[in-house]
Amino acid sequence: MALFLAFICTAPAVANDLCQWANDGDCDDPSVYGAVSGLCAPGTDSSDCANYTAPENIDNICLFANDGECDDPTVEGHVTSACAPGTDSYDCATIAMEPLEPMEEDPLSDACPPGTIIVDGSCVDEDLLIEEDVPDEK
Repeated sequence: MALFLAFICTAPAVANDLCQWANDGDCDDPSVYGAVSGLCAPGTDSSDCANYTAPENIDNICLFANDGECDDPTVEGHVTSACAPGTDSYDCATIAMEPLEPMEEDPLSDACPPGTIIVDGSCVDEDLLIEEDVPDEK
């Protein structure tokens, strides 16, 4: 019995290559540090990821890096989850650097109370407006 248990405990796990992109030469498992994409569910690209060693710098190694969209699912505001965490740094950094819309000097300067509208820069009660019929020119 002990020999049987020792065999079970040391037997290698069967590779799970259920991902559509398995066996393409790229590690696409987002749970593997530095994977070139996050296109597969964790654990479903075993053959490609089994001996994968990430480069020292993974900042922009994603297949979808530098395309103008943040694809890192760990970054707030990401567009897709196509990259593994940390592999789309340039695109995701631009989200944080996008300038805010410029504000007017005094955004409330032309605000009017409820029930009024702006007419020629002044607040006018909507009920006091009189519609005039413009005569047809003949």
